[in-house]
Amino acid sequence: NLSEGFEDGWPPDGWNVKTVSGTMQWMGVGDFAHSGTSSVFITDGGNFNSYLISPQVSVSENTVFSFYYATDFPSHANLTTFTVEITTDTTASAYTVLETINLSACDKKSWYEKVVDLSDYVGQNVFIIFHDVNNGGTSIFIDDIEIATCPSPKGFAVNDITAHTANVSWTGSEGGSYKFSYKAANQSDWSEDISLTEPTFALTDLLAETEYKVRVLSLCD
Repeated sequence: NLSEGFEDGWPPDGWNVKTVSGTMQWMGVGDFAHSGTSSVFITDGGNFNSYLISPQVSVSENTVFSFYYATDFPSHANLTTFTVEITTDTTASAYTVLETINLSACDKKSWYEKVVDLSDYVGQNVFIIFHDVNNGGTSIFIDDIEIATCPSPKGFAVNDITAHTANVSWTGSEGGSYKFSYKAANQSDWSEDISLTEPTFALTDLLAETEYKVRVLSLCD
């Protein structure tokens, strides 16, 4: 498993930067983040070709790979090629492209989540690569990279809200199970854990005009 939020200095243990041309390269930045205070960043100036390479990770049957990205100048994104790549050998002359990220579709400095399919690599030890080929285009930020067989619940949504009920849902791994609890925001005690096999729960008997908090724990075999 790999979970990296770039909060503990740069570069994190096991991460490497390879710049093929130009002088710009990936670096840590402490003033813009999806969570916490830091992310990884590559600027928009000049012409360059730079790779950010993860530590080696093992891919199993239920591995899920996700990360968040943002950009500063989407109007210049046509001059930037941002790809997510994979390899079993970082000394290879080229890597396999998993996804090409369309930065032109982004709003300025808004975070977007990307989930990448690794099912073709089950049973292999791989490196994940973030690759920027820039010809005076836009900057790129990356944060909250997670590669896990039991990924954290994310993408929470609350719908069908009434005075006393609400439906809570989230994104989890396929076939996952969860422990769910909730409480009024002004209370200290959580409800008893509720065991679930689907990423959704209908809250009932709520107090009107009251803020509530929920928490969800993924359960792994």
